[in-house]
Amino acid sequence: MLGSDLAAAGGGGTGDQFNAGEATMYGLEAELSYAATNSSWKGLLFPISLAYTYTMGEFGSSFAASNEDWGNVESGDQLPYLSAHQLTANAGIEHRSFSFSISSKYVSEMRTEPGKGTIAATEKIGANFIVDASASYRFNSFISAFGSVTNIGNEVYEVARRPAGVRPGMPRSFQLGVKANL
Repeated sequence: MLGSDLAAAGGGGTGDQFNAGEATMYGLEAELSYAATNSSWKGLLFPISLAYTYTMGEFGSSFAASNEDWGNVESGDQLPYLSAHQLTANAGIEHRSFSFSISSKYVSEMRTEPGKGTIAATEKIGANFIVDASASYRFNSFISAFGSVTNIGNEVYEVARRPAGVRPGMPRSFQLGVKANL
């Protein structure tokens, strides 16, 4: 496995690659989706989906990392910034003139440094569950309006601890707009 010295990850930004030893990654992903429709619903479609991802990764060799964020790595240490479980659920309603959808995503806790067993509080990104919604309306074949709300519950959550400390996830945000297709 190779790592890179990136300013975005708290490094010097040289882009230099460093050897991160042997690593093994494995996982499983499953998705179910369905779009319910019925002639009595007059062109309405009700799409729903559910997806689950399990991912595990661990170092296959022991080494002293040249990257100071990793320190001394032991064979069998879990890879940092890799959540074991992710679950998404989406539901909506669609018509030729409008659409509305709500989506949710769960991400389990993850390590910020290589290690095994229980994750120390100072090396952990906690689990989070975020819900978003979006809608659109088509006035005609040329003009449509759209809107979305990200993180409806305004949940406070962490996404990283590098560079330079805890990094928060996106707070509640709104987007409104008009599209013109000419």
